[in-house]
Amino acid sequence: MKNKLSIEKALGELDEISSKVELEETTLSESIEMCEKARILIKFCEEEISKAKQKITELELDY
Repeated sequence: MKNKLSIEKALGELDEISSKVELEETTLSESIEMCEKARILIKFCEEEISKAKQKITELELDY
């Protein structure tokens, strides 16, 4: 079974990345890799939020 990423999991991963970078627990190379991963997670979250807003708008129109 494929493990689908949820917005909650993505936000948790972003929080972990932020904490590691803030605490300077990473090398420069690791920080760059984490920033790249963070960009992907942020894009995913933005897309999920956009979908949720669209669904809410549709539900409001049905009401």
